[in-house]
Amino acid sequence: MEHPFKPSPTGEEASADTNVRLDNKPWDIIVKYPTSSNANELSWWQDVGPLFGRLLQSTGYSITQQYQYLLFARNHIIPSLGPYPQRWPSVMTYTDLPIEMSVNFQDNRASTVRVGIEPICELAGTSSDRFDQVAMEQLVARLSALGPGMGVLDRVLYHHFVRDFGISEAETTKLNQEVFGPHSVQSTYNIGFDFKDTGVATKGYIFLKLKERASGVPMWRLLSESLGRLDAMAGRGDVVAVRQVVEYMKEGGGFNEYTYLAWDFVDAAKSRVKVYGVHGDLRLEKAEEVWTMGGRLEDPATLRGLELVRRLWGLLEGDKLVDVGVLMWNYEIRPGCDMPVPKLYLPLLGRNDMFVAKTLAQFFQSLGWTEQARTYVDNVQYLFSDEKLEQSSRLHAWVSLAYTEETGVYVSVYYHSSLA
Repeated sequence: MEHPFKPSPTGEEASADTNVRLDNKPWDIIVKYPTSSNANELSWWQDVGPLFGRLLQSTGYSITQQYQYLLFARNHIIPSLGPYPQRWPSVMTYTDLPIEMSVNFQDNRASTVRVGIEPICELAGTSSDRFDQVAMEQLVARLSALGPGMGVLDRVLYHHFVRDFGISEAETTKLNQEVFGPHSVQSTYNIGFDFKDTGVATKGYIFLKLKERASGVPMWRLLSESLGRLDAMAGRGDVVAVRQVVEYMKEGGGFNEYTYLAWDFVDAAKSRVKVYGVHGDLRLEKAEEVWTMGGRLEDPATLRGLELVRRLWGLLEGDKLVDVGVLMWNYEIRPGCDMPVPKLYLPLLGRNDMFVAKTLAQFFQSLGWTEQARTYVDNVQYLFSDEKLEQSSRLHAWVSLAYTEETGVYVSVYYHSSLA
């Protein structure tokens, strides 16, 4: 089994990498030459740049890739985090941070660093941008203008979902008359970036509750009709999978304040569409129900994945999770496939970080991922070099798990993504 953190270089390249890791950190070099005098951006960079840099290093990205993606982050992600100190409370993290970094581990593949953000600008929350929609449009426009270096950023799905779930000026006026509680979702969009060997892969996210409030149409119907129009437009052939997802989400309590939708910024006929659910019932029985969609999914891959869910739950002492968060999941709908693919997220925030790190290492070992198991604890300590894992309980946020016959086991670990 190859180390899912990319293989370490040898010879002169290894010496160069070691020196960079110890002395000449790429993020330190970049920060010496700021391209902006914006105080907000400089402060955000100080909080999140070093962590992003260490993630790229510990997962084995080449020096060229480290600089490439650090520059991408500084020039496009950092300016989209909004005012500093933060004023707009993002719904994408437990701690209201508008940024979350993660590492994806897979069978026989190099690990991938990912960053998700809620784009924010000065207007967020004001009468000009009550539900934080302007920054997403600005960022998508900037990314689209990057050209071939960014890859083809297909915006067809983005415009489709904005039309179906974005909040118009008239709807904003209507919603301004409603009362929003402290836990009400008032955000509209998130965006995510996967930093791959082949370039940056971009994903969009949109929350559904605001549109339900504004239109008075049940969320399940809004979703069904939107995905139905998408199939008619792009010939996706995913009607059966969409129906299964909507039926179970209605039955299992998945349509609520926190339901959201995701897509890839690629050809609409090829993009994955993901429907996310969140539920306060954090028990193994509920996790099993979600994984099988209440018994709708009984194929060998789903059942193999269910075994892994139970294993991870047991190692994490899942019965102790009940007081620390919620259960989250998504169903991935693929063009031409009748069966959605489940992915489960277990909350980790509030658990002792050394316990979590050692437990994840044990889980990796059980999968035959020897190198992850051997290095994971040290890598986490390197990411948060000023924290003592034995005394902290804020660094790990989530762990997610998926399984397919084609790609095998798919694990992602999400981190508190600021050194502040």
